[in-house]
Amino acid sequence: MIYILTKKNIALPKDKNQAINNEIRRIDHLLPYINLAFPIMWVNIVKSGKLYNATLRLPLPKQVLYTHFLSDTPSQAIHLAFERLLKIIKKYKDLHFKSRSDYPNHKSIRGEGFAVDENAYINVTL
Repeated sequence: MIYILTKKNIALPKDKNQAINNEIRRIDHLLPYINLAFPIMWVNIVKSGKLYNATLRLPLPKQVLYTHFLSDTPSQAIHLAFERLLKIIKKYKDLHFKSRSDYPNHKSIRGEGFAVDENAYINVTL
């Protein structure tokens, strides 16, 4: 996956850049079946005052995944933004790719594959 890293008022050391590479590799491992030649992820880190803002944007088919996080340190903001993005990706996969869903009977949740038996009845006693 290709990513674009932009920074404003901040200089990241090499170990932070390596941590970003590792997080993007994790995301790329979660989305190996996306039929895009080059999904591009935008990573933006901005220092405003005493806080650091990490913004992540990943355009995928049917939806653009977006998250941001404010924190006191840049590494914490980056880590928590990526953790939030991983949760969003898992939800995205469950919603849009039912064959790869974590839920065993996702067809029944969506209302697909339901057939009503005319001979079935409910016995109610009062």
